[in-house]
Amino acid sequence: MLITGTEQFNQKPKKGIQFLQEKGLLTIPMDNTEVAQWLRENPRLDKKMIGEFVSDRKNIDLLESFVSLFFLSFPIAPSVFRVCDWTKPSASTWKPSVCLGKHQSSRGCWRHSQSVG
Repeated sequence: MLITGTEQFNQKPKKGIQFLQEKGLLTIPMDNTEVAQWLRENPRLDKKMIGEFVSDRKNIDLLESFVSLFFLSFPIAPSVFRVCDWTKPSASTWKPSVCLGKHQSSRGCWRHSQSVG
């Protein structure tokens, strides 16, 4: 039944979800966390179809649940906000192109008015 539901999802996502609900594998009404978990853990699902389904305006809560599963499972998530993307405009100077917050670099950050060098 799970494989059939997966195949149906890969053709038409709504039909796949409905099939799994009818078979009792997903709850009625749809539980966004449960569906997000299934979407994340099922390796047979078409990634394009997942993207189309969760990005539908009707499924904004599902999208939030789906994204939160990835963010919460990322072991160093807090450090993401300290990372700067550095570009090298010349051989002698390093400047950041993007800064997402505090960082742990001696090179400085133009957004935080620190010296570069």
